[in-house]
Amino acid sequence: MINLLPPEHKQRNRIASLSYLIALVYIIVGVVVFVGAAALATYNLTASADITGKEDRIAALSEQKNKDDEIATKANFISDRISSRGTYQESFAWEETLDSIAKATPSEVRLKSIKSTVDSKTKKVAIILQGISSDRRSVLLFRSKLAEEKTFSAPFIQQLNEVATNNNKEFDFTIELGVQTDAVKK
Repeated sequence: MINLLPPEHKQRNRIASLSYLIALVYIIVGVVVFVGAAALATYNLTASADITGKEDRIAALSEQKNKDDEIATKANFISDRISSRGTYQESFAWEETLDSIAKATPSEVRLKSIKSTVDSKTKKVAIILQGISSDRRSVLLFRSKLAEEKTFSAPFIQQLNEVATNNNKEFDFTIELGVQTDAVKK
């Protein structure tokens, strides 16, 4: 085969061909890098969305667990109150206890509230009486009469406040007393 092209032209074609080859390699490498970066970004985005979804699920489950714990605590409290209420309702003659309070109450004293509590460990019953009186002497007389009753032990005045209403002075009071369990058992 006879080469009729001058050697300079052949050399220029080689250089041009080599330039095209190098440019093609750079383009291919650029495309591969771009596609890799896009794939990595897509993977990071989907992984981030997956983590966010799992964090939201964990937060929802944690909130549900807190609600369930709160409901369980309330249920235990109610169960405890029901069982202790049943215990002290069965063991005491509450009518006699309330009759004793009524007998000891002076005519100037009005009771607003009678609350009872039971110590779950010692099973001792305490009664808290809240009321209003027209004078301080009636409150002290009430406490003294409660102390004389066999049914009650250690009545004491927790609070005694003077309250002015409509040009009248009244005394708001709270008395706490224990209940002698042996005196009021059925």
